[in-house]
Amino acid sequence: MKSQPLALLLLLICSLQAVSQQLETGQYYIKVNATGKYLSIDNMSQDNQARLVQWDFTSKPNQQFTVRRMSDMRLGVYYLIQPVHSGKYLSTEGKTERGAKIIQFDWVNQDNQRWYLDSYKNGWQIKSVEKQSRIYLSGYGASTYTPENGSYFFINNDALPMYFEFKKDEIGKDSDRFKAKRVTF
Repeated sequence: MKSQPLALLLLLICSLQAVSQQLETGQYYIKVNATGKYLSIDNMSQDNQARLVQWDFTSKPNQQFTVRRMSDMRLGVYYLIQPVHSGKYLSTEGKTERGAKIIQFDWVNQDNQRWYLDSYKNGWQIKSVEKQSRIYLSGYGASTYTPENGSYFFINNDALPMYFEFKKDEIGKDSDRFKAKRVTF
């Protein structure tokens, strides 16, 4: 009888741990599970420091991201996330500290442009390899505000985690309609 509570505790701990799944390299639309909107680069900007925001699905190239799986001895498996329309890379604005905005920027070969993608039951978490800091949506969780189109993302490990769904880009193969499929392993 004493082993039953211990077994339940172990089951709970295991269910909260990241599953060691890896996302394959490819082009994706990235859905914000909490709002049903998609990651986008603000105003289809080609400029450095353009913000990562959420927006209703449009299938435009500023909502498409090339995700490249990388690995090295120091970091293990990590990912580079590149907006298709600009060819830049998702980065933190400056140091990866609480409140740093997520932007696009030219490749500068720094850790603030490298990301861990951890798979959980509720979806994927996106974390900077610097300090394993999670990205978070401005205004999410506030009782008086619902994040709308244009709400931006920033680093925040103090809040509850946000989960994302990576949908393979299958636009243009048969038609111009959105034909995304959930990536499962």
